[in-house]
Amino acid sequence: MYDLIVIGSGPAGEKGAAQAAYFGKRVALIEREAVLGGACVNTGTIPSKTLRESALHLSGFRQRGFTEAIDLTMKSVTIDDFMYRKQHVVEKEWTRIDENLRRHNVDRLQGSARFDSPTRVVVTNSLGQQTLEGQIVLIATGSSPYRPSTVPFDDECVCDSDTILTIGKIPASLAVVGAGVIGCEYASIFAALGVEVHLVDARSTLLPHMDREIVRVLLGELQNRLDVTLHLACEVQTIEKVDGKVSLTLRNGTCIMVDNVLYAAGRNSNAQSRRHWRQDRQPRRGGRERELSNQRAKHLCGR
Repeated sequence: MYDLIVIGSGPAGEKGAAQAAYFGKRVALIEREAVLGGACVNTGTIPSKTLRESALHLSGFRQRGFTEAIDLTMKSVTIDDFMYRKQHVVEKEWTRIDENLRRHNVDRLQGSARFDSPTRVVVTNSLGQQTLEGQIVLIATGSSPYRPSTVPFDDECVCDSDTILTIGKIPASLAVVGAGVIGCEYASIFAALGVEVHLVDARSTLLPHMDREIVRVLLGELQNRLDVTLHLACEVQTIEKVDGKVSLTLRNGTCIMVDNVLYAAGRNSNAQSRRHWRQDRQPRRGGRERELSNQRAKHLCGR
């Protein structure tokens, strides 16, 4: 019997498992993938920041007038050239997470998890199934890019935020659908590399949850310094692959032809699928039951 079972080894799962173990609790951590770290380490934050740093260096050379001294063209540069350090950083993170969990004596299991009861979790992998019992279960499974069926994803010309870093070369032109945090980040990164970038969003403004002064500065930088073409309040009607290019038709009739499309219009929770739950699971708890559950959580952490 475990005091805590954690599903997912991203930042939340790792810290939650280590914190509970620090207070002397018996903890198990389940990770579906063969490596630790979740999207943050393996497909999202760290890889994208590696590309960002490379873009900043190259754009800095250009801004300081050193373009004549550097024999470099974007056609000769691949994503792998920018990612030469990424694997080293990722492996360092794998080692750090593994050492952290081992230091706190957290039991690790690799496989997919599903609930057999509110306190029983079944782990399935290539070796079979194993059932764990736990007083409390922490679901920290993270999220994945939203991939609607109407978008012809091929992870080469039409990509999401996980697969954009696997394309073979830096494109001459790119359309980014979705002007949220991820979309704005990649639009600025590729624009700094000299790519013709179109940023499309159905909303009339960038990043509506952020301070308006910051958004005004960002808009000015994207348009005036990076030459990003903005298509705000323009819903994408169709995305089609045509003769090695990708065509986007907007609701207002505008047609954009680009080499690549990054679809970054939201993410889905990895725990949304009903396959993670039994159909006869108990109904949502009332206020008194939630209060008791909160008290158990505080007790688990020794507070």
